[in-house]
Amino acid sequence: MSRDQAAAEAALRAYSPRLFKLFTRYLDRYFARSFTAVRILKPGLPALPSGQPLIFFSNHVGWWDPIFILLICARLLPEHRHFGPIDEAALRKYGFLRRVGLFPVSQETARGAAQFLMTARRLLAEPAVALWLTPQGAFADARARPVTFRPGLAHLASHASQPVLVPVAIEYPFWSERQPEALMSFGQPIAAREQGGLGRAEWTDHLEQALQSEMDRLAMAAIARDAAQFDELVVGHARVSPVYDAWRWAKARMKGERFSARHKD
Repeated sequence: MSRDQAAAEAALRAYSPRLFKLFTRYLDRYFARSFTAVRILKPGLPALPSGQPLIFFSNHVGWWDPIFILLICARLLPEHRHFGPIDEAALRKYGFLRRVGLFPVSQETARGAAQFLMTARRLLAEPAVALWLTPQGAFADARARPVTFRPGLAHLASHASQPVLVPVAIEYPFWSERQPEALMSFGQPIAAREQGGLGRAEWTDHLEQALQSEMDRLAMAAIARDAAQFDELVVGHARVSPVYDAWRWAKARMKGERFSARHKD
């Protein structure tokens, strides 16, 4: 067994469904403390074919993305095992993330690219597995255009006939409350077998355009600030400040009014 094959097998062995469930339950509370709400743009997760490997590819806004994705995985696709790459230096700092599906990749090296492809292909050969990728390869503003990818995702798509690929857009805008919103939207699935043998350059262009279109759709909804366009997965603990909120609560009680900690009801 080669070193890269061993890395793929290690990722499968390390995954703990029990720890994944425990960690994502904690994330429910963590996001409730940190965000006004977690919202999924309607119509939500599209219908996906059963029995086929799934690849979700998203834009990469910032630090929150991996744990936001883990939260969504647990809520929307609990029957799948979810995996994603992470820089091996970062994984050395947060080793427990191996147990919830993150596997190490050496960035900016040819060996790292080969390692990623070997591990990804091995994982996608397993039943009920979803692979989550951020093909931009670095943090990028959600409104930056054009969207550009590194070659890994296109290489993976062009050499596999089975995966179904789904574009995923992410934003963390501020609306009416002190804390931001965590927003996500899903584009239409792309079946690799139906793409007529696209080359890597064609795959790259096709997938970049699919994600950019979904990011534009989410951007329009984020700008509109209309919560009715979204399904709410997690409701945050809205407040202005503990002292000021206590005074507002007492004032409302004296007037016989209902108290809401939100800036805007």
